[in-house]
This record gives sequence, structure tokens and C-alpha cells, in this order.
Amino acid sequence: GLSVGPLAEQFAFAQERINDEDTVDSRIVTNDASLRMIAAQPVTGFGFGNFERYDESFKRRVGDIPLKLGGSAHNTYLAMLAEQGIPATALYLAVPAILLVGTLRRWPDLPRSGLVSRTLVVLLWFAIADMFVVQNFLEMIHSSYWATSLWWLTLGLIATIVDRADPAIRIDEPAG
Repeated sequence: GLSVGPLAEQFAFAQERINDEDTVDSRIVTNDASLRMIAAQPVTGFGFGNFERYDESFKRRVGDIPLKLGGSAHNTYLAMLAEQGIPATALYLAVPAILLVGTLRRWPDLPRSGLVSRTLVVLLWFAIADMFVVQNFLEMIHSSYWATSLWWLTLGLIATIVDRADPAIRIDEPAG
């Protein structure tokens, strides 16, 4: 199959990472440190881009996992809560929440067929759900401007489609 062909290197790397308990242990210790940082400054956080600056001082031994310093945040939302605080993170996540409510309200008005239709909106929401899940295991805000941009562009596209479906502001295209 592909594991011995063109993707052999990627499969070998994936197998190595799956069997590496140190990465799992590191994430548990770092996520614990994130939670401790959030508890220490829940409203203001430690400032954008400061997770790496302060997380080491919040790390501790977790269960049987030895304390291992170093590494980085592997959860976008825990890092965001630690850096920005609960209010700013709530505002960040309010955008997709409000947009989801708007999508559900306008669902009857969305076109049932065509390129810009309900199907496209569902696919875009699946993409957002996928990004949300993936970001729970990575730190996307600082390390991947591409992923962060894709997140906001996808939300913007959903907003545009849903807004155009509003019957109160819909401008019908001229025939012909």
C-alpha cells in the first residue's frame, strides 16, 4: 500500500509519534499548566503571545508523569484562555456561536440547490467543526497564520451566504 510507496516517510513518522509517550505526557503537563494559568489570571490572562513566557513556572508533576520542562502549547483554546483571559476568549468564540444561530434562523431562506446553497453552508460548517477539533490539539493562533486565516475566511463566507439569504434585504437578480 501507500506505507511502502510514496508516503512511506510520512507513515514511518506517524508510527514513531504514535508510540512516543513523551509527547502525550508533555501535553498533559502543559495543559495542566494552562489550567493553572487560567485560574491565576482568569479575567486578563497573561497577554497575547506570552504563554511560552510564563507556562514553565506553572508546570508541575501530574500523577505519575514526571515534570518535563520545555515544549509548547498544544491546545489553541487553553493557550488563548491563559493569554487573553475568559472574557476575550468568550468574545472570540461568540462570533461562530452567533453565526451558527443566524444560520439556523435563516436556514429556511437558504437556497436548496445551486452552487451557493444549503449544501455549501453545511460543508463550510463541517470545515469549521474540523478546524475547531484540530485546534484543540494544536496551537494554531501563533504557529499557523494560514489556519487562523482560513478559520476567519470560512466564517466570513458563511456569514455572507447567510446574510444574502435574508428575505428582508435580498435583491433579486434581473432576469436575462
